[in-house]
Amino acid sequence: MEARAEIGSRIPGNGSRRRELGNILARAPDVHRAAQTVSRPTRPVQPIVAAAPRVASPPLVLIADGDAVSRDVREAQLRALGLRVFVARTGFEAIVKASCLTPDVILLDDSLAGIDAVETVRMLTVCPTTAHIPVVRLLRGRRLPQRMLSRLRRVAA
Repeated sequence: MEARAEIGSRIPGNGSRRRELGNILARAPDVHRAAQTVSRPTRPVQPIVAAAPRVASPPLVLIADGDAVSRDVREAQLRALGLRVFVARTGFEAIVKASCLTPDVILLDDSLAGIDAVETVRMLTVCPTTAHIPVVRLLRGRRLPQRMLSRLRRVAA
């Protein structure tokens, strides 16, 4: 009761406002108790819309290549196979994208800017989120080998 009078005395205006505030504060514990006694439904609520069936998505490939021409050629080769492809231009970008996207395979070229390919591979193998991802080192400026494309094609099918 004392707290009610103290709070009400700080509000400027006539006495009716003070009484109104005092009544609201006095009823607050009753409202809280009433909210706690609300009954819960006894059976689980069924979703209105059924969940869509999961469709297997094609494998995700990360290409890390500093040379724009070979990067575009390799990306076109992999997209033609029906794979999802992401591209990194530097070693740092490859590390960040690999840890965020967790691709199925990383194709790493030696022509990376910033962090070189050897250091990038070391960082990828040390990181717990990317240690399980296979890393394939590629030769500079070459197309993807036919043997690798056939293996990726089998995985995508």
